[in-house]
Amino acid sequence: MEGSSVWQIVFSLGLVVVLILGIGWTLKRMGGVSAGSSRQLKMIAAIPVGTRERIAVIEVGGRQILVGITAQNITRLMELPEPLEETRVEGEFARNLQSLLRRQENDAKGELDDTR
Repeated sequence: MEGSSVWQIVFSLGLVVVLILGIGWTLKRMGGVSAGSSRQLKMIAAIPVGTRERIAVIEVGGRQILVGITAQNITRLMELPEPLEETRVEGEFARNLQSLLRRQENDAKGELDDTR
């Protein structure tokens, strides 16, 4: 192989890699590839029942299904006969943080009332 043909192969491979990365970046920016969100599948509510286990209600195609979620699998427990109202799904940390902030806010209001 000549030196120029090796450089031509390296340049071509580099161009292909840059092209693939560019297309991936463009699709991600335009929202063409969305791994995390789906309009057909929604989590309605969830509650932790262990360190890595939780029970959740998901909505699929207008039907609500109760599922058990572990680190290894997801198990369908039952379909709900009557749908639940959608609630904000948030982690335990977020709930604890909001509770702490509300408590501090209430304490600060109480201190202001005492000084008057």
